Amino acid sequence: MVFLGPRYLNGRAYACVESRNDMTDRKLIVPVELKVCATCTYWDGARSVDEDVRVVVVCESCEGECLVREVSMPPLRPVHEDTECLWDAVDVDEPQAEEDQAHKPGS
Repeated sequence: MVFLGPRYLNGRAYACVESRNDMTDRKLIVPVELKVCATCTYWDGARSVDEDVRVVVVCESCEGECLVREVSMPPLRPVHEDTECLWDAVDVDEPQAEEDQAHKPGS
């Protein structure tokens, strides 16, 4: 991977990298807390979620359908631009919370 430097959206930084096998497809690494379409539960575009570091990896040029509005949306569209948006953070399991629950008395 080739690191292309940080990009900024809503005052937060995200990384942009190129994959080795296809230099035309840039992959974006976006923190799950950033409120954009790629990090929303209701966006059905191609993405992968890394639960360990709490990021979403998405191709910069891909699009996905917003299941709420039923229209195609780019991955980095900020949700604050849309009053009809029902943004909900993509599910990321909390491994520490699961371990704590397993160790509680009476579980």
